[in-house]
Amino acid sequence: MNKGEAAAFTLILALLLLFTIGARELYSPISINIVVGHSMYPSLKQGDLVIGASTSLDKYKTGDIVIYCRTANYCIIHRVLNMSDGTVITKGDFNPIPDPPVSSNDVKYKVILSVPAPLWITLLFAASALSYLNVKNLRSSLLSPFILESLLYIFVLAVLVLSFVIAIVQYPGRADEIQVPGATLRSIELSPDRSTAIIRYNLNDLELRSIESCNAGAGGITYQCTGSLYNDSTMLISIPSGLYQSMFDSGETYFRLNLTLSLDKCTLIGSYPLTIDWKPPNLSIENSTILVIENRNPVPLQIINSTVYYMNATAYYGSPLLVETLHIINSTVLPPMGKLSKSIQAKYDYAYVEVYYEYRNQTVRWVGRADFTEK
Repeated sequence: MNKGEAAAFTLILALLLLFTIGARELYSPISINIVVGHSMYPSLKQGDLVIGASTSLDKYKTGDIVIYCRTANYCIIHRVLNMSDGTVITKGDFNPIPDPPVSSNDVKYKVILSVPAPLWITLLFAASALSYLNVKNLRSSLLSPFILESLLYIFVLAVLVLSFVIAIVQYPGRADEIQVPGATLRSIELSPDRSTAIIRYNLNDLELRSIESCNAGAGGITYQCTGSLYNDSTMLISIPSGLYQSMFDSGETYFRLNLTLSLDKCTLIGSYPLTIDWKPPNLSIENSTILVIENRNPVPLQIINSTVYYMNATAYYGSPLLVETLHIINSTVLPPMGKLSKSIQAKYDYAYVEVYYEYRNQTVRWVGRADFTEK
């Protein structure tokens, strides 16, 4: 080997070291790797040669195959499944579950080319065979017994290696079927009286155990909440009354329930949005003898007073005659989702029933009529 050949060999060896081992610790525009294992089968097979471009030169996206290294001796070549908030989740095509999240800064290379193992091994043996030949005097080289024996040895060795790679190394056995625990939200709703949130899950090989933490918030204000297990897949969460009152006063209709739940195999963290429609109270006179006030909100309703004005149909200079006034309700508080019924004594011809109550920091007046002549 002359000086020129030695220099070329040294340069090639240095580049190979840079693009293989060096690329794992130092910056390199490209990285050369050989696949070990079957996690990316059939996209990449064991023994395939993989070339990656630095992510500083070629950005990656969901669906691309990338390379990141846990240590200098252990790198992973998997497909990008999801990217968010500076983390990347990858998964081997042949693996049943995704990999743990990694920082996007750890993903150094994007795979741009893969060379099947049979091809690059064949080319390697061909290059080895050519190194025994004198290109300038090819005929005499082929007639040399030593050259012929060497070429025959290389050919037999190449056939054995390729047969082993193709028949055994590159094809995995049957993929293992792993039962993966999982939890998905089936439904979430408020009870009819709005005091409880009912949360149901679809659980696969999991079981609810306890509530580690619970809070509900709206408009920048957070309240602690409590709850209990209804069964192994359903939670009952008590909504704090203070939360409803602050929402009612400010006009908020949206709040968020944040839970940390302990399961038998993991911890479940959930954040669930809920809405509530604020409705004015429903006032009515039933059968002309009962005043009914329904509080349709999960907050107390302040009733200021109620007065009955009894009227006689006998005209007094063209107008009905007010005969009697009777207070039937003084200041009282109707509980959340509560109902109040008050009897109205039937006398004279008819009566107007007047009710004052507080709603959204305003005084509201309601008037209804009870006709007694129909009785």
